[in-house]
Order: sequence, then structure tokens, then C-alpha cells
Amino acid sequence: MKARAAKLGLIADFINGYPFKPHQLGTVGQPVVRIRQLMDPSASVDYSTSQVPVENQIKNGDLIFAWSGSLAVKKWTRGPALLNQHLFKVVPHAGVDLDFLGYALEEVIPRLHAHGSTMQHVTRPELLSTQIQLPGLDQQRNIVDYLNREIAEMDAMNADLDALIETLTERRGRVSHHMLNALFSDAPLYPLWSILSPKKDQGHPDEQVLSVYRAYGVILKDSREDNNNRTPENVSSYQLVKPGDLVVNKMKAWQGSLGVSPHRGIVSPDYQVCRVISDNVDPDYLHVVLRSAHMVPQYRVRSKGVRPAQWRLYWENMAPLGIPLPSLDEQRRIVAELDASMTRIDAMVADAERLKALLAERKSTLITEAVTGRKEVPGA
Repeated sequence: MKARAAKLGLIADFINGYPFKPHQLGTVGQPVVRIRQLMDPSASVDYSTSQVPVENQIKNGDLIFAWSGSLAVKKWTRGPALLNQHLFKVVPHAGVDLDFLGYALEEVIPRLHAHGSTMQHVTRPELLSTQIQLPGLDQQRNIVDYLNREIAEMDAMNADLDALIETLTERRGRVSHHMLNALFSDAPLYPLWSILSPKKDQGHPDEQVLSVYRAYGVILKDSREDNNNRTPENVSSYQLVKPGDLVVNKMKAWQGSLGVSPHRGIVSPDYQVCRVISDNVDPDYLHVVLRSAHMVPQYRVRSKGVRPAQWRLYWENMAPLGIPLPSLDEQRRIVAELDASMTRIDAMVADAERLKALLAERKSTLITEAVTGRKEVPGA
């Protein structure tokens, strides 16, 4: 049977989730599915004991569409739950295969126009009026079987690449740990207060804004597209950072969010900025050591707060920590060897990431071609 153009609103029901209020969420009851749980299986879950209409309850196998925040479609696989607003439960009409509809919605997402400045979303009328190509039921199932086979192979390759990246990342940490281990074991340790001095130079609103990343250290804020922290209009209270200064995100130091800056700029007034006061330390060496596996666990022990979200590392608790200081020539040799090793590992990680991107692009193209009829599917 030849495919026909069909509006989504005429071939499926899109049932909006329940608008839970904060007082309806607690620590017991049924799990409430929000966009973050749909996108990240490890995300923390809220629970509710509220009476929710049966149409807002979901079970394994239900098709869920996120229409606000992150547009996405997923089949639910984590047991009975309640559906929060900004999510649709998608129920196909007779003659429409659920899995085919899921693939068709993946093809639709790039065609939808997202609205809103703070929370991007698609409007319900736009979604329901969007057309897809709907072949006969047998052909839909043939397309689903074909895509399931092809995508399973891609997902297996993607999982292998993820495992490779994880292995390389672990190797990266081991290289640094191995090279510094002897120093921390045998060399005398010098307290940070003898090397660094806290400073707070404010009133430089025209300087570029910097950020501290756990993975990289101090970077230009505008250099990353995934930085969602908003910079206030008035940055007169931000602190000046010069190349060679240490910048510590006090709330995330226990995760390794600190580094010696290669840039001049300004950072949040809540960060700790320190200048180097010793002539016997190389800034690149200091950066490596302070971010090493020898030091980060100590930041966690010395951070103050009731729970992780409130932990803060203050200078008076950080200052007594000691680091080894071999000769400047030895420090520079260590940094050069680490840079060479890290460059090789980072190149392999970058290659794996590129392959993952190509797989994702190929997967998207395959789905589009199959569900729109541009590709002849065997048996369909």
C-alpha cells in the first residue's frame, strides 16, 4: 500500500502529563517522570502520593515525547510511574504501529519550531498538525524491523566507543598518578600557604569572563556552548584573574573544579583566587599537581557543609595542604612528559568522539530515509 500523508493529531493521542505542584512531591509513593529522567536514566527522581488520572500513569512500553526543554522521544522501560507536565504519552490509533510512530517522531523533531526564551518548547497545535508519511501497517512493521536491526548494530558500535573513551579517560588519570606518585611518596611537601596568597581584585567589568571546568581548569566562558550559567549584567564585583593565578570554585572543589589560569579575565566573586608568591614553582606544574588524584580527595575531606550540594572549600582549610616541589627543571620535565602522554590519549579520545558523531548522524539519516520512503527497505 502506498504511503499517505497524515497529521500526527489524526493518527495518535498526545496525552499531556499531570501538572504536579511542589507540595505534591515527596520521598514516598510513585516515581514522577520529568524531562531529566527521560534524558538521563541516572537522574534523581521525585515521588508523589497524589491521586493522578489514569491517563497520566505510564508503564513499560509506553511512548513518551518531551515537547519542552529537550525535544526527544523515548520508549519507557523503567516500570510504573507518573508522567509530569511538559511530557506527552503518545497512544497510536488503530492501524498505526507504536514503534513506527516512535521512529516517525524522531524524524519530525528537527522539523519542529521551538518557541520560548527560557524554556524552549513546541506548541501542541504545531505538533498535532505536523504531517508524516504513513504506509500500511505491514509496511510500517517491516520498516521497524529493518531499523531495529540496523540501529542495534550502530548502538553496539556506539557502546564500544563509549567503553574505549572510558578506558582512555581512566588511562589519562593513571598516567598522571603514576608520574606524581613518587614525588608525593618521597619528596618533602610544602604547604600551599607558602606558595599561594589569596587575593580579591574587583572592579574590572570590561574584562572577559572566565569559567572553571572540572575537565579543563580555567577557560574562556564563551569558548564553551554547554555553559548554561548566566553572567549578570553588572560584573563589577567579579574578581580579576591574571595568567598564573589559581582559581578555585569553592562549591565544586571537591570534584576537582579548580585550575591555574592561562588567561586574563574575571570570575565570580564567590570563587577563590590566589596569586603565586613563590619563585620555585612552575604554573603549569602547579596546575597539574593541584588537579591530581593525590589532591582532589583532600579537598573533599576539608570541604564544609551538611550535604554535597552545600560543601564549600575555604582557603583556611585548603592552605595547610602540602605539595611536592622538585627543582624547576624537574617540574618542567614532568609537565612536558605529561603533555606528550595526554596529547596522544586526547587524540584517540577525539577520534572516538568523531566516530560517535558520525554514527549519530548516520542513525538520524537512516531513520529519516526509512520513515519518509526515500530509502527502499527490504521487505517493505
